[in-house]
Amino acid sequence: PDPHYFPLQRLTRFRHFLVHSLVRTKLHTLTLLFLAESEYERLRPLSDPFGATSLALLTEYHGLDELAELPLDTLVDFLDEHSRGKIDDTKSLAKQLQQISADSFKLDDEAVGPVRFVLKSALQQVKSQTQTLQALDRRLAVEFARYSNTLCSVKGLGPVYAAGLTAEIGDIGRYEGEEALAKYAGLWWPRSQSGQF
Repeated sequence: PDPHYFPLQRLTRFRHFLVHSLVRTKLHTLTLLFLAESEYERLRPLSDPFGATSLALLTEYHGLDELAELPLDTLVDFLDEHSRGKIDDTKSLAKQLQQISADSFKLDDEAVGPVRFVLKSALQQVKSQTQTLQALDRRLAVEFARYSNTLCSVKGLGPVYAAGLTAEIGDIGRYEGEEALAKYAGLWWPRSQSGQF
């Protein structure tokens, strides 16, 4: 490995791994959410089930059943606090959440505890992986700034893809030409012909 590009390569490859792991964790969490609160997952009262307000709702309370028993004003205050005022009509959202709790499929009493435990654990894992990804992106930006490149000027290429390409390609001078780089990237197919075919 080229020692100059090795640190950037480690960061970009770890980011690739982390993103795939986070996607898998989120998909698994959505299935658990459907088991625990079927209507919450189906109706999505909040645009992002993994956003700060949604995570607070799902982790700080023992299910939406507990939210349904709260006074409406208490729930409205909770939503205002955790959304930082970004929700326009918290009162109607609070009513919707209480209705969702009433309409959701109810698990057997023996299953409620284990399902909620696993759901909370999965939500904490999503939160942790998201924080790790944010810290990694900041570190990646610092590391990538050390490399001179023009990839970020290409429309559609952001710093993550540009850093990944830079890390994997390395010094462009080590390739004999465009064809060699294309072969390295797997974008070149050898000519195979028979006569005029």
